[in-house]
Order: sequence, then C-alpha cells, then structure tokens
Amino acid sequence: MNHADHSMNCPNRRKVLECGGNPESFRGTPLSKLWRHSNRACQSVLKRCHSHRTPGRKRGFNGLLILFLAIALAGCKSERGPAAPKVSVFNVRDFGATGDGTNKDTAAFQKAFDTCASKGGGEVLVPAGNYLIGSAQMGGHTTLKLEEGSVITGSRDLNDYPMTDVRWEGRWEPGHRGLIYATNADDVIITGPGLIAGNARVAAPQNPRGAVVLEFASCRGVRWDDFSITQGGNWATHPVYCSDVVISNVTITGRRDGIDVDSCKHVRIADCNINTGDDSISLKSGRGAQAVAVGRPTEDVVISGCTLADSHFACIGIGSETSGGICDVRVVHCRNLYQDANWPRRCDRKYFR
Repeated sequence: MNHADHSMNCPNRRKVLECGGNPESFRGTPLSKLWRHSNRACQSVLKRCHSHRTPGRKRGFNGLLILFLAIALAGCKSERGPAAPKVSVFNVRDFGATGDGTNKDTAAFQKAFDTCASKGGGEVLVPAGNYLIGSAQMGGHTTLKLEEGSVITGSRDLNDYPMTDVRWEGRWEPGHRGLIYATNADDVIITGPGLIAGNARVAAPQNPRGAVVLEFASCRGVRWDDFSITQGGNWATHPVYCSDVVISNVTITGRRDGIDVDSCKHVRIADCNINTGDDSISLKSGRGAQAVAVGRPTEDVVISGCTLADSHFACIGIGSETSGGICDVRVVHCRNLYQDANWPRRCDRKYFR
C-alpha cells in the first residue's frame, strides 16, 4: 500500500503540514487543542513540530522537517474507525398501510418485509396507529420496530392465515401460520414498545391448529425485546428449531401458554412479565417416535428476573412433549405468582441438567 495514502487519514494532517512548511502557523494555538484530536502517531509529530516553533529557522531545516513528517505520517490512522453503516428503514405507511384499525394492512406489511429482505435487511418501521393484518412473514436480517402507540391487531378471518406445516403438541402437521411468522431466517428481531394483539377467534381451532401470535421456525439470531403481546385461544409465542434466542422485557397476557420453547438451543429469557391462564413458559422437544428420530432437544436455557403468573398450570413447565430431551436449564431470580395458595410464591434459583 502507498505510504502517502495513510497520511490522508491523520485528523490533523493539514495543521501538521502547515507546521512543517511554516513554523509560525502554530503561534498562539495551544498544543492541547491539537493533541486531543490526534492519535499517537500524530501526537508524536505534533510534539516535535511544536518544539521547533521558533522564528529564524533555516529553510533547509524546514525541508528536512517536511520529509520527516511525510515519513511519520505514513502510518498515521484515525482512531475514530469506520462510520457505522446506515440502516435502511422501510415505513409500512410508505407501502400503503393506513393504520386505521378497519382496513386490512396485510399486503402493505408483507411488501415492506419482502422489500427489506430483498435489499439485504434493515428496519420495518410501524409508527403509531392500529394496523389490522392477517399473517405476515418476516425475512432475514429484518427488525420489526413497533413505535410507541403502535398496535398490530390480528384479523378475525381464518383465511388470512395460510396453511403450512406447524409443530403442534409435539408433532409436525398442517396448521395455520402465526400472525407474525418467520422460517429459515437469520437475525430476525422485534422491538417495541408497541403491542401485538392476537385474535382469539382464529387462535382457538385445534384441528387444524389455529394461529399463534409469534411463530419463528428454524431461525438463528432471534431477538424479541420491549413490547407487549395479548392472546386468547392459543399459544402466544412459539420459537421452534431456533438457536441463539433472546426474549427480554416482553409482557404477555392471555388465557393460554405465554412462551413455548420447542427444540431450541442457546435461549435467554429475561425480565419478562407473563400472566396467562396456562403455562407462562413451557419447554418442549416433541412427542413420540418422530421427536426421538429427529433428536433435537431444548438445551442451554436461562430464565432470569421474570414475573410469572398463571391460574391453571405451571409458571415454568418442563413439557409436556419432551421426547427429544430437555437439558441445561437454569432458572434464576424469578417471581412466581401461581394463583394457588398451596404453591410457592418465589423461585430464587433452580437448575435442571
């Protein structure tokens, strides 16, 4: 690489060269002002330059000083580093979403997701409003950003939730797709502080299975953070066959399971508030011979700092459907508010291996 090219990266190149060409140019300029914005290589040069800022120096000396500066600056680089890449933002309203709670915005959401994925990823922005949608599928490297005052409401029309293969009560079978769905995608993120409201009417059917609110299958790098979910007739969230999952500061209310972790690994659930009629958190890995043959356990799970309440079953359930195995589960500093006085009120630390 040409050494001269490196000198262009010095944040005080102009002033240093001015000093070399004319020592008087630094008169009255405190060295500290230059020092704070220069890296180590530049500082060394400035120190030498500053020490020779006296009039009457011969031009021959200045020429030698310029040569010295050119050599020293060859390795001078800025400490600021490269600028962070700009994140592409895709506002659902730019794709035709109305947010009036009456007209369906499914097509606008799907177009925003598809465009985001086709451009290499970015942020799908949902500003304040009430967006009525059916099932929409996220692509990879996509963040769904729910701004303050934004509500995504699930349509009550079951036809708005296409049929696909889902894992339901431990077996893969045909069922309706989740309201927000992703499959075989990396780095799929949902952040708040908005609300996603599932529709109990489309969630309740059992054969085939109705629609859950969030369902991510075979994804890596899943993050859900700082938003709320309401659900009625089915599971609220269902990550299945996923890895590197982080769920934090999520509030879930409803009458069925809150989070069903199904054959996933490297899962962190932290600081969530879950109040359900069924299991708050359930760890699963499939049922019967099919799950044994696949051999995908749920493993390396840490649940910490959560407040969990339910009225019928477990705050944290190991199962049902555990034929694929459950291992390395740690529960730390969770507050369990089971609505039966005979059950413990607090779980400071549990470890299942």
